[in-house]
Amino acid sequence: ALLGTLAGAAMASGLALGGFGVDWAARSDRRWYVWGPALGLMLSAPLFVLGFVQPGLVSAVAVLMGGHVLLFIYYTPTLAMAQNMVGANMRASSGFAVALVLGLVGIGLGPTLVGILSDVFARRAFMAGDFASLCGKGAVAHGPLFAQECEHASATGLRHALVAMSLLLLWAAVHYL
Repeated sequence: ALLGTLAGAAMASGLALGGFGVDWAARSDRRWYVWGPALGLMLSAPLFVLGFVQPGLVSAVAVLMGGHVLLFIYYTPTLAMAQNMVGANMRASSGFAVALVLGLVGIGLGPTLVGILSDVFARRAFMAGDFASLCGKGAVAHGPLFAQECEHASATGLRHALVAMSLLLLWAAVHYL
């Protein structure tokens, strides 16, 4: 809940920085409409990785906040480029195409991939047998130590999945360039 609340503020900051900052930088060179998002994505990847491996909540949230600000720099220039690359009679269609890709890939496919990767990594981290069958709804029935091992494997799986997905931001940066 804490990260979600603070990420909202960081997202707004990144959107503003991407909009106003990239517009300001692009006054001298229009290539900043591409360089800004690429740079933001490139710098956000290591911050997310670093944030997800922090041992404490406060340090994790502090680093992840910076990652969120840098991540959302891409958004407003992307919308502007999509609008400027087409004629006035195609702007609604262009907006639809961008929203569809961001929605289906980012919001639809992203969490699904994180879940799949999390399960794969959790199974690898669980040393007490078959993770799926032993750590399901009945994990507590096997005792508190067993439930704790399931929780640890699950947390490790999620952490590794989030780190792996964060590295995809570098791939996105390459596509901007």
